[in-house]
Amino acid sequence: MPTPGGLPSSSERDIPIIAAHLKPDLGVGSKIEDGESDGDRGGWSCLRGKFAEGLPLLAESFSRNPGQPTFYRLGFFVVAYMGGLYRDALDEALKIDPPNNRFTQIARATAYAKLGRSEEAAAIKLLLKADPDYGDRVVADLQARNVAPEIIQALVGGLRKAGLDVPKAGT
Repeated sequence: MPTPGGLPSSSERDIPIIAAHLKPDLGVGSKIEDGESDGDRGGWSCLRGKFAEGLPLLAESFSRNPGQPTFYRLGFFVVAYMGGLYRDALDEALKIDPPNNRFTQIARATAYAKLGRSEEAAAIKLLLKADPDYGDRVVADLQARNVAPEIIQALVGGLRKAGLDVPKAGT
């Protein structure tokens, strides 16, 4: 079913289609030797903002091994989120296990917030129970993991909308 912008909604088979809309010259399929390591490389490439490099690796690795660690789906989340496809971003965030991982919580809270689902977005408070000062460190934490500055800025905006107090300095 198409999204309001005419893009297909997310599912396992649609991710390469979404990617083609975000960057038309993307091609899927290359010499992939190890699905899990390609999933890892693809996910981290997407977090660094290198969608053209990371997304084909992710798509191919999940097509070869759907049972690999779901944390790699964070790359799919970032691509959809940065493309303004917040329903698709949420769909990907909900597939990431473990649900109590801070990055899973960030992904879910930001997508819920962008969709105007403030009650679910407030679940970011679960993260704060474990780490009450995380809002003060979120930018430094994402920077330390080499997340691209524009992705950090977008995620921080979503976290603020979700109710996380993130100081303005550093963003």
